[in-house]
Amino acid sequence: MSLFDDASLVLIPDGAKDGTLYSVKPTDGTGDFTFTRGSNLAATRVDENGLIEKGRENLLLHSNQFDTTWATSSASVTSGQSGYDGSNNAWLLTATNTFNRVQQSIGVSGVKRFSVYAKANTNDYLLLGSFEGAHYYATFNLATGAVDSNNINAISPSIEDVGNGWYRCSATWVNTTTEVRIGTVDASGQVAWASTTSGSIYIQDAQLEVGLVATDYIETGATTAQAGILEDLPRIDYSGGASCPALLLEPQRSNLVTYSEYYATGQWANTDVNLTTNYGLSPEGKMNASLWEFPTTNTTARIQYVLGGITTGATYTQSYYIKSLSGDLTLRIGTSAAVIGEFEDITATSEWQRFDFTSVASGTTEYPRIQNITGTQGAQILVYGAQFELGSYPTSYIPTYGSSVTRSADSCFLQNANVHSSSAGTIFFEVGDYDTNTSASGFNKILVFDEVNTTSLDNIIYFEEYAGNNTILLRKGGSNLLQTTPTYQDLRNSKIAIKWSIAGAKVFINGVLNKTYTGDASLDIQYFGFDNPYNGEIISTIKMKQLAGFPTALTDSECIALTTL
Repeated sequence: MSLFDDASLVLIPDGAKDGTLYSVKPTDGTGDFTFTRGSNLAATRVDENGLIEKGRENLLLHSNQFDTTWATSSASVTSGQSGYDGSNNAWLLTATNTFNRVQQSIGVSGVKRFSVYAKANTNDYLLLGSFEGAHYYATFNLATGAVDSNNINAISPSIEDVGNGWYRCSATWVNTTTEVRIGTVDASGQVAWASTTSGSIYIQDAQLEVGLVATDYIETGATTAQAGILEDLPRIDYSGGASCPALLLEPQRSNLVTYSEYYATGQWANTDVNLTTNYGLSPEGKMNASLWEFPTTNTTARIQYVLGGITTGATYTQSYYIKSLSGDLTLRIGTSAAVIGEFEDITATSEWQRFDFTSVASGTTEYPRIQNITGTQGAQILVYGAQFELGSYPTSYIPTYGSSVTRSADSCFLQNANVHSSSAGTIFFEVGDYDTNTSASGFNKILVFDEVNTTSLDNIIYFEEYAGNNTILLRKGGSNLLQTTPTYQDLRNSKIAIKWSIAGAKVFINGVLNKTYTGDASLDIQYFGFDNPYNGEIISTIKMKQLAGFPTALTDSECIALTTL
């Protein structure tokens, strides 16, 4: 049965799971779109609260089963204890000798956060460790709820009171972790586990994740577990506001900056900037924005990234989220502070903004940077989410924690032998913003209604982008029947209806008849796609607000009403 025999196909981006974008109509699943991206947890979106949402993963196995893939050393563990969450799922960790611990072997490099819930028993001190041939650790006073003074290479150790004597303790390390450890010490400032031979603490729900801060706990078993924006989850993006979600579809891009949120390591070079990691709330609503304090005497203080392997003559775009703590102030971003065409002055305010700068590489090494200029000495700013990508415009944020990360192209389509077999119909869609593409040659078909899922252009309706502008084409038997205006148009934030039948075809844009064809324009649509089958992938970013299909060619007045803004 055709999808359109009894009800229209209606797609409004507000419901999705990993691999599927749900249609509102039909309700039996035959109108649901298959979605793939296949890029692990590289993608982000802006959620309904206006915050950046990432993919998250607890990298530990058996995160609350400390007698399985965990090993004990000079300690024992006992299950069935009263937990912070009202359950009996906590564990008693009892020291039996010095250097006591429960530990799990794991290999994770770069920036990672280790956390566990803990409560004092006969010992008051928790020790969290990250081992890499040497000890890295932080200690916490479970009696007073304070981070202890004893830590080695721990970044922003923190302790959060969750009630009834329980705390969530966490710390970040930047190393190649081969083992994580949970143990006890028996005195403030205790060096490692040296003098602890007895006593116990309660522990529950351990988590190891990439990033600078601990996020909501994810339970794991024999495999790791994920949450947030998953590998093949359609991104319902709310950057246009909570009342206006859109399906975000983007090309493949790589963030070449290997540490996008941590600016004290890797190829980041600091010139006279006082840097504090995890100082303030970032655009994702976590305490992982860095404070940059510019000196009062230097007008060219900066933090820049030394990026090799660049292709001379290629176009790159750098971007950052920046917020001022010193009122409105002018900063400079770019690849040079003095060469015209290689920098841009921007105005940071008390609100988070994403700033970007596009330039042509002048050599094989580039230096993306943020710096102050005359008049902004002593200024304070918050910085988050640095990105440097090959392309003429910025795409959504790709987090990195020690290596470059690639987000694969989005692919979203519906294919069915009887998607639309009546030879007549109407397609309505509302497109949001889209980006000018200059990184790929040719015409990029970013929304396609086709008789077959192939590269054929014989019997097809498509919405095409070229150099940032668009056109709509209808072809039958390999010939153009209809094309909107001869020159490409800016159709951002437009409502568009296309109707076709054996009698002809028409296109309506924003309540106005744009183009008419008289003659046989019947098509048997079997494929609706956003994965650009002509060029193989989506090459231009597009936000699709809604999509609807109707089983008949609507009247002109109905199309006008449907597309009127």
